[in-house]
Amino acid sequence: MPENNDALSQEDFAQLLNEVKQTRRISSIHLHHTWKPRKTQFVGVATIEAMRNYHIGKGWDDIAQHLTIDPHGGLWVGRNWNAAPASAKGCNGGRDEGPFMIEMVGNFDEGEETLEGEQLNSVVATIARLLNFHGLSETDLVFHRDCENAWKTCPGTGVDRNDLVEKVKAARGSKKLTAAISESSQGVRALANKMAITGNDRGFLDKIPFLGGGRIDDGLVRHLVGSSDGRFDDDESWMTKAHVDEIFSKHLSEWVGKRREDGKNDHPIVLYAHGGLNSESKAVDIARHYSGWWKGNEIYPIYFIWKTGLLETIGDQIKKYALGALFGKGERGLGNWFSDKKDLFLEKSVHKVKARRVTWDDMKINAQRCFDKDGVGRYFLLKLSEFLSSSAGDGARIELVGHSAGSIFHSRFLEAFGVLTKSGEISPSQKKGMINSFGDLHLMAPAIRCDEFKAWTLPQVGSRRLINSVSLFTMTDYWERKDTLGPYGKSLLYMIHFALEDRVGEPLLGMETALRNDSELARFFNFDGNYEASFGELILSKTKSLRSGWNSQSEAHGGFDNDKDTMESIVYRILGRESSGAFPDDPDKAEKRSFSFPEIVGGNRSLSGSKTRALCVGIDEYTTQPLYGCVNDAQRWARTFGQLGADDTTLVTNGNATLQGILESFEKLARESRSGDTIWFQYAGHGSHVPDISGDEANGDSPGQDEILCPIDITDGQILLDDDIGAMIDRVAPGVRVVCIFDCCHSGTATRVFFGVRENLVVDHSASVRERYLRLDSNLRGRCVENVRRRGVQGVSRSRQANSGVREILFSACNSRQTAKEEYGNGVFTTAATTLIAQLGAGVGSVSCSELARRIHAAVDPKWDQTPELHCSSSAKLEPVPGINAIGVPIAPTSFLATEPQQASSNSVEIDMLRQIDMLTDLI
Repeated sequence: MPENNDALSQEDFAQLLNEVKQTRRISSIHLHHTWKPRKTQFVGVATIEAMRNYHIGKGWDDIAQHLTIDPHGGLWVGRNWNAAPASAKGCNGGRDEGPFMIEMVGNFDEGEETLEGEQLNSVVATIARLLNFHGLSETDLVFHRDCENAWKTCPGTGVDRNDLVEKVKAARGSKKLTAAISESSQGVRALANKMAITGNDRGFLDKIPFLGGGRIDDGLVRHLVGSSDGRFDDDESWMTKAHVDEIFSKHLSEWVGKRREDGKNDHPIVLYAHGGLNSESKAVDIARHYSGWWKGNEIYPIYFIWKTGLLETIGDQIKKYALGALFGKGERGLGNWFSDKKDLFLEKSVHKVKARRVTWDDMKINAQRCFDKDGVGRYFLLKLSEFLSSSAGDGARIELVGHSAGSIFHSRFLEAFGVLTKSGEISPSQKKGMINSFGDLHLMAPAIRCDEFKAWTLPQVGSRRLINSVSLFTMTDYWERKDTLGPYGKSLLYMIHFALEDRVGEPLLGMETALRNDSELARFFNFDGNYEASFGELILSKTKSLRSGWNSQSEAHGGFDNDKDTMESIVYRILGRESSGAFPDDPDKAEKRSFSFPEIVGGNRSLSGSKTRALCVGIDEYTTQPLYGCVNDAQRWARTFGQLGADDTTLVTNGNATLQGILESFEKLARESRSGDTIWFQYAGHGSHVPDISGDEANGDSPGQDEILCPIDITDGQILLDDDIGAMIDRVAPGVRVVCIFDCCHSGTATRVFFGVRENLVVDHSASVRERYLRLDSNLRGRCVENVRRRGVQGVSRSRQANSGVREILFSACNSRQTAKEEYGNGVFTTAATTLIAQLGAGVGSVSCSELARRIHAAVDPKWDQTPELHCSSSAKLEPVPGINAIGVPIAPTSFLATEPQQASSNSVEIDMLRQIDMLTDLI
């Protein structure tokens, strides 16, 4: 998008139309509304940039629309005018001809906002100018809902087409519109010059017939292995046995030989299998776009082009068997309210129809056919074994990379290796050469069934086997449910899980929930958090780790293969070093996304109006054993909460951090909090132990001991007992979530709530530095115990231990038997955690508690001999960290969900629809 920090006026727009060198003929005007953000959420350039960043983050090359019209009538230039828009699938035109797309900020469905005043006048004038300039008639004004196969209400049911057309007709001949255009301003000329670059060389969503079209040049063909339903095709020069032979005898041999001449001994080769949302032509396009990046990283890529192309077929099924059957053309459609009931209806509809077998089942059969007798994959595997066991292949190293259904292809690849070695078609010497030459398997959002992965892939993974290890990049269940497949309100994996596989609910390897429920796979991928030696590593998106090779930012099933963090992490795992060269933006990735046109939810607060409050406590000035980094830590956490947008942050340090001061500060936040709010309680200071006073620790993790926090008046025997903290939380109103962050010694389980779920992250013990542990002499210990008894602190009841811990979450610097460290005036745990949160940025709101704990663990050097822990309920472990979504991120209003209506309203029409779905679902 050209850089413009202020809205254009109508005069500016008229000048710009004259200045821009348009190489693309405009054949129609497409009109949309954002739905979200609403008019009231628009805050200027931040909203425009937020929309653009969201679109690019989803893999699109730019903002979808050519022009945005804000609630004040201002115009914002978006996508290059010489590029096809992302308006409606099949209706975007191409490089030479197509529509000009306008987006109006607001929700103009009936009963919502109204298109009026300055905005309406600007919309009318803009359409009139475009029609005049391009010689079009009013019939060339297209409402989004009128596009072929459209099921949306866009640009709003409250916008009457006839009324708008009459206003446009009147404006086209007005003196104001037809007046002579003044000389262009310097700013307009500069903007026009930036737009002079030709846009996309193809329609944004439209396919290009690469296959059979003679458009695959020599530079690309050496990186492709194609098939026709798994077999060779003599009519295509790059789908023959001779072509595979040439790859090994010429292209790979020359590449390896050249590297040897340059003194290099390691020659990594990637065998890439694309996913099921890509047609064969799209897969070729992907290879064309990214092969140069692989080669720039000194990796030779080979793309297997196999028959998949699910998106259109599945999307058509959903529309045909669900939307069309239920509502018919012209209704508002299901996009207005993505409910579980609606998704259940779609799942049952798609599962029941036989047409699904020509998509998912046939695609799986195609993968198998590639490795049957006379299959392309089988032949390739045999030639690869010859190459790796010959002198030509010395130093070659094979890495497998697969996206989505590509995991099925590679599992068949590995299964075929086992079959061919057992049959002797791959000789023992060739088998040895292959085992010595293969590296790892890297999977992105794998769509393979868990049982198939265990049957076909796992036997080939491990020491002295073909594959050394498996790295798995996939979304958390939170993002899996945020993704969409057309009107279906979840990701493709959920559709496969509930509809496309023969058995409903079939566990898939890429689903976080499936991994959690499979003990064998949970151990294999270290999902239990024990970090034991294993051959599998799991990276859940969205992750922004301090550790190279552990990053992924994809928010959509189809987004991993063009996600910079994911792909660069895979390169790091292959090379052992950072990627070189800029990762290329994908020019045409929308086909792998949702059918919905993305829109945003503005604002930096949750829709429910919930608030987040924080209490930060830091104590250095102890009479004995003073510390030096705790006040710094409290201030650092306070800044972090402030940057995240906390509604209220209280800082209590040193002399003010008495027992009474801490209790009163917390209770104040508790009184002000209501259901849906979140309280963060951060503490940095000394921790210690006293003898179990209430008798509730007999079976605890530190038998006979109570963990304590040490207020500044610890010398008077004042301590904050773990049971005190539990009682504090009990007094918080129902529905308020409490998150504790304790950077002190023996902080594990310090809230004294036994959740039964624990992230116990084991590290090596090697170093000893300044500890935040206060050693109590017998006299002081006695005073502490006496004060606790005088205050009448009660132990934790077993009912509370079992039932009431759901809303409580504890991130601790170490376990209850360890000591927390500080160095150079900063806590080791606090430094790691706050740095990580800062790096997560806008993604922090989607990270689950479990994932945040994992990442903090990864950021804490094992030499510190402290094991960060997470204590919370099973359900809380899976959820995003409380308070972050309500807080938002410091770039409000850029918190995005999805566009065009997806939330249920309460009108009677939709209630009737819901009842119909209930009945139809029961019938299915």
